[in-house]
Amino acid sequence: MSGRPTRTVDPLAVAGLADLLGADDVDTSVGAPLPALWHWAALARWVPLSALGPDGHAIDDGLPTRRDLPRRMFAGGEVAVLRPLRIGAEVGIERVVEDVRDTQGRSGPLRFVTVRDTVHDDQGPAVQERLDLVYRAGAGLVAPSPPGAGVPASPDDGPAGLSSTERASWDFRADAPLLARFSALTCNSHRIHYDHPYATGTEGYAGLVVHGPLLALALAEVARRRGGPLRRVAHRGRSALVAGQRAHLDVVDPGADSGQGCTVEARRPGPIDDPDHAAEPVSTVTAHHHLEETS
Repeated sequence: MSGRPTRTVDPLAVAGLADLLGADDVDTSVGAPLPALWHWAALARWVPLSALGPDGHAIDDGLPTRRDLPRRMFAGGEVAVLRPLRIGAEVGIERVVEDVRDTQGRSGPLRFVTVRDTVHDDQGPAVQERLDLVYRAGAGLVAPSPPGAGVPASPDDGPAGLSSTERASWDFRADAPLLARFSALTCNSHRIHYDHPYATGTEGYAGLVVHGPLLALALAEVARRRGGPLRRVAHRGRSALVAGQRAHLDVVDPGADSGQGCTVEARRPGPIDDPDHAAEPVSTVTAHHHLEETS
């Protein structure tokens, strides 16, 4: 690990994430294996307050950004677990910018940046990750949210978080405390996740925005609970989900039962319970329990 930035797989962050996801079966003790994607919390570190921009992101994130495209969005990526990280272990992180592409979108110029991270333990490369980021122009360009977005949850909605349903699928709903906890666990100070006036008035969202990684973790958790530890996870965010809005998490390709992996989608409840009127997925995860399988 010589020459690479080193970090410790933080046991406190792992325990906090297990609580947030309701993952009571995960061993969070020092030396236990870290579930796939959980390094997003376990290896997160804060940047200095003096380095933050007006949106709460670091002004200089070390990536090839453009001054005219200040807004960064988490688009998706893929994680391969060559060997599970161990909680409490010291690891090294190597980052390479793989691709930078500029294009013109409907709302203006966009920059797509692909990053490759490799996490090394004392035996060599252990986790490989591709991260897809999108940079766009300033605030006020968010597409309108669908009806019902941003409506505060009522007591009848039940607790926030991940919960099973009677129809062999899962529901997910985030509230402000859950988003604040996830922001803290992942050292994410982006204001759209905790500053309601900023999220709605400045960036134009219908409410506090659910983190893309949080939704990906919830989807991966459904796959893990169905088939055991995950070795490869591909994830893609498609549109924003906001606090108070419930999403159905459904296994749309139940190959995990035959060892082939599965695809889990998060969808907003549609106004009509009809497959022909099904809502577009908010986020998608394709998970495999064996490394040799590809997504």
